[in-house]
Amino acid sequence: LIAVALRVVGLNGPLWYDEIATVTDHLRLPWAEMFEGYQMNFHYFYSVQAKVLIGLFGEAPWVVRLPSMIFGVLGIAAIWWLARDIAGARVAHITALLLAISFHHIWFSQNARGYSELQFWSTLGMILFLNGLRAPTLPVWIGYGVVLALAVYTHLTGAFFFAAQGVVWVGVVAVAALGGRLSREAFLY
Repeated sequence: LIAVALRVVGLNGPLWYDEIATVTDHLRLPWAEMFEGYQMNFHYFYSVQAKVLIGLFGEAPWVVRLPSMIFGVLGIAAIWWLARDIAGARVAHITALLLAISFHHIWFSQNARGYSELQFWSTLGMILFLNGLRAPTLPVWIGYGVVLALAVYTHLTGAFFFAAQGVVWVGVVAVAALGGRLSREAFLY
């Protein structure tokens, strides 16, 4: 509730330069034209969500920013889940509270861009990655692949986060192989 309240205040404020560029250069275009070329500054999946919401509610600043706010709050829930799995409920509560009141997280959750969404997908990806390392199952790795695709579709820099996890996975496999603990069952689902 604290996170939602802090993110709603100011959600309808004036748009700034990159947000205006997103609206004028992408969201106002017809659907087919919106995806004709690649631009690093274009957050594809975010723009799809914002365009759908503009069609429903009109082109107000709060509408263009609504996906960021929703994913910002979901990102806090995801970080709580990750922290709880790693360090327990008490640390998870403190972590979620700190993120809920973080100026930077609030700002990115009120920004008509895909950064809070990228944070959500990356955190969810880390949860699935760790679950996949602990108990590899096909549904966990399929979920991980879907989350990876959504992160990269939100913004291409999401690929770096998942590439780093790939390096970690290779390291885990190499250590297990060198220690003679690598079994075929670890890769079967």
